Amino acid sequence: MLPLAILWLLLTSPATRVAAQAPSVIYVNDDAPGLTNGTSWTNAYRSLQSALSAATSGQEVWVAAGTYKPTTTGDRKASLTMKNGVALYGGFAGTETTRGARNWVANETLLSGDVGPDVQDSCHVLRVPSGTDSTAILDGFLVRDGMATAYPCDYSRGAALYIQSGSPTVRNTTFRSHTSGLGGAVYVEGSPTFVNVSFISNRASSGGAMYISWGEVVLTNVEFRGNFARSSGFAWGGAVLLEGAAWWGPTSSLAATTARAST
Repeated sequence: MLPLAILWLLLTSPATRVAAQAPSVIYVNDDAPGLTNGTSWTNAYRSLQSALSAATSGQEVWVAAGTYKPTTTGDRKASLTMKNGVALYGGFAGTETTRGARNWVANETLLSGDVGPDVQDSCHVLRVPSGTDSTAILDGFLVRDGMATAYPCDYSRGAALYIQSGSPTVRNTTFRSHTSGLGGAVYVEGSPTFVNVSFISNRASSGGAMYISWGEVVLTNVEFRGNFARSSGFAWGGAVLLEGAAWWGPTSSLAATTARAST
């Protein structure tokens, strides 16, 4: 038996502490056959919600092609909540050993708000809480079928992505077929960045694709197609509505580089 002093040195050595740290990648695959602990593709979590709950700052979550929902119980108020320092990457086949080997076009990774019967979809498929910064990353997903229009939704805004005083980074992602009162797909309070993103067939009373309440939003290579705003009263912004710039002065801004709009 080792003397206690030597055993204590071994347990507290830098090498032992490094070995005890959490792995840098958490794996998610809705068809995984193994232990569902996220340690490999075989033992991947089947639920993205479970992986997010386990993830800590500095980790990447690799998600294989499939369909993932905020809940399996039909709770419309459940959301996938983004975290500082946690990067979500979709587009994997489920065998890759490097992030660069994924293909988000061929390996469609769907974040779906279809948690119940018709008109009973998720209020917000994804949510960004206050204080979330650019290290919260969403990359390589199709997000669709959110509906933030009525009870029990607390807010009729941002059916795909509700940003509450945050600044996440969104890349290589499509937002499709969302319905809300303000910002059919995305509602912004903060300063997010969108790169290589498409907004397709979203609708709202105002801001068919995106409603910017306040902040500085950066769009690079972003497409708006088939989005519209419609209500029984006034409706503004078939694609994007900047609230501050429109009504109350320069409290919001939009920096668009290669943004395209079409019907």
